[in-house]
Amino acid sequence: AWQTRGERGIEWMYSYAEALKLAEEKPRLLMVYYWSDQKKGSSPEENKAFLDEGLVRLSQQYICVRLNQSVDRDLFLAHKVDKVPHIRFLKPDGGACGKGISAIKLEAMVSVMRDVLQQYSPEQVETGSEQK
Repeated sequence: AWQTRGERGIEWMYSYAEALKLAEEKPRLLMVYYWSDQKKGSSPEENKAFLDEGLVRLSQQYICVRLNQSVDRDLFLAHKVDKVPHIRFLKPDGGACGKGISAIKLEAMVSVMRDVLQQYSPEQVETGSEQK
C-alpha cells in the first residue's frame, strides 16, 4: 500500500502494542493511521501524501502504525474513531497530542506533523516537504 516499484513510502507497523513499546524505547511519538478494508482504495491525495519524499522523511521522526477497522475494532472503539481514513498522534503512553487529520492531503499532513513535533518533541523536527 502506497508503495510502487522503485518508490519508498512510510514504514508502517501493524501492531499497536509493539508500536507503543517501540515509541517508549526510542522515545518517539506515534502517528496512527486508522483505515478500513471496507473502503474501496485510497484517494489520489492519500497516495500523493504517503509517497511524498519529504513526508516520508518527516514520518521517520514518528513510530508509524496502521490500524485496520475490521482487525483492530477494540482500538477504534477505545480511541473513539468512527470515520476512516483518520490519523492521530499519540504520546508513548497512548495519550493524544495535537489534532487529528481526516482529510489526508500532503500540505495539511506536513503542517500538522511538524506542529506536533514542535509542540511535543522540538529536537526531532526535521524539514519535510516544501509547501507550495
